[in-house]
Amino acid sequence: MAIMEHMREWRRQRAAKAEVAGLTARDLNEMGVDRTDLNRLAAMPAAQVDRMHQMAELHGLSAEALDHSPEARAIALTCANCGATRTCRHALEDADVTAADCGFCPNTETFDRLARS
Repeated sequence: MAIMEHMREWRRQRAAKAEVAGLTARDLNEMGVDRTDLNRLAAMPAAQVDRMHQMAELHGLSAEALDHSPEARAIALTCANCGATRTCRHALEDADVTAADCGFCPNTETFDRLARS
């Protein structure tokens, strides 16, 4: 990743964290999320969000359907806290990867279930 991309990503994350910091407890309560989770989501690199969408699509779930799913936040939090980020990145770089190759993904069952519904 080029230095300018790193800077843009850093600025994006910083702006997102500042927006979260500006939310009141009432705002968070109305959204049904706590500040810690929202900060984790705000800190997710754009590349990680892209991989989440790619993985969903690999399982037959469109990125749009994922984003509109009631489970989108839980899925994103799982990705944000995932220890298999490197494995995920390498798997998705393989043009021949299939959903069956991605058993390492903690969201596999959820993606499959949502794709069937």
